[in-house]
Amino acid sequence: MAATAKAVANRLLDLAERDGKKIDPLQMQKLLYLAEGWALSVTGESLFRDPIEAWDYGPVVPIIYQSLRGYGARPITARLGEVVDGEIEPARGDFTPSQDRVIQEVWDGYSDWSGPELINLTHKSGSPWFNVYHGNQPERNGRINRINIKEWFDDLADDADKDSQDDF
Repeated sequence: MAATAKAVANRLLDLAERDGKKIDPLQMQKLLYLAEGWALSVTGESLFRDPIEAWDYGPVVPIIYQSLRGYGARPITARLGEVVDGEIEPARGDFTPSQDRVIQEVWDGYSDWSGPELINLTHKSGSPWFNVYHGNQPERNGRINRINIKEWFDDLADDADKDSQDDF
């Protein structure tokens, strides 16, 4: 069963703390989207069950936006909480080894990217965000279909495989 986006966000915050780095809310949104996309492509399973929507600045998980909006553009300094047995506790996920590997690889691959760089990456023409936001029936804040996300990331993986074969 998929975890919550808050649990994935907390895992990313753990990795940032381990590496002495900070994540702001904009970066967190993009890292969550990238982690979800690569997880769908690599494992065939979602990392989290929360919806992803096409907002002005790219893919957004609304529950994460609501949880982090008080930070503005400042780094996130606390773990995201969830109610467990009537108490608020840091959200945790029971990630499989392959899911955790995807989260770590996304962190390793994108943690040095700025918010604007990540926006450029997620706004590419033909991307799932682009197709909802600018498609035939444009829809701001429309839900991005996970099937489309998986297909996009599958294509990215195929392109990367072709590029690596061209090197030989």
